[in-house]
Amino acid sequence: MKYYRSQNARVSYLENSCLPVDTSCPYVETEDAYPTYANIIQTEGVSTLESCRELCNNLERFSCRSFSYYSSALQCFLSGDDKASGGSAAIQKRPGIMYYERMCPQVTTIEAYTETTAPEVTVTSSLSVPTLGISSNTQAQFQEKETTVKTRPPYQPQEPSRPECSPTERLIFEKLTGYEPFGVTSTLLYRGDSSTPGITAECVRRCQALSDCRSFVLDHQRFECSSVQDPPSIHPADFRAAIGKTFFGGLCVP
Repeated sequence: MKYYRSQNARVSYLENSCLPVDTSCPYVETEDAYPTYANIIQTEGVSTLESCRELCNNLERFSCRSFSYYSSALQCFLSGDDKASGGSAAIQKRPGIMYYERMCPQVTTIEAYTETTAPEVTVTSSLSVPTLGISSNTQAQFQEKETTVKTRPPYQPQEPSRPECSPTERLIFEKLTGYEPFGVTSTLLYRGDSSTPGITAECVRRCQALSDCRSFVLDHQRFECSSVQDPPSIHPADFRAAIGKTFFGGLCVP
């Protein structure tokens, strides 16, 4: 094949090329655990651990950073978070499930990061994907509304104050992947950059530290999160599909 140089600056030639599989960051196994922030629970076509690992490696919907395989139920848990982004709350204990995430020897180890920088956070999880009542039929009812974004003054740590939760209750978060509320006012909580391994735990910590924060939206592409005003008034019909975003809704539990 011959190539000819074009004088047109708008013309470019592109072709496919194959890259070798990256083996510099092998998976590390943790027994009796599964990811708290599970985005997908696959039950079809995952009859072996290898098929679950392959699904995580080739996933295009989002960047799969960890997975678990439940051999007894043939369930594959896929997550866009790991211990680096989720901190000490990244995994939940459950007998019979094997948890895997990558370990890169040339960077700071995940254990070191968890012990020195990761805050204590709590996020709900179960063996089924949380939906907040949203179905595929609901998406057709979405209507555009103006969303106002403003910047919060420099972050000042303060003691958590939860007038919405009773003294015997605590605030936890339920995760809804791929959706965001619209027609509401949001306030910037935190902005990281591409060098940050994950900001989920930091966003949870900052929301918990603010008395007026009950829920927030995490933007994985912009590496930022924003609190959502008046979350108790949000109805499932007030959500819209949003690629690369995740909604964390606050719940008061004993």
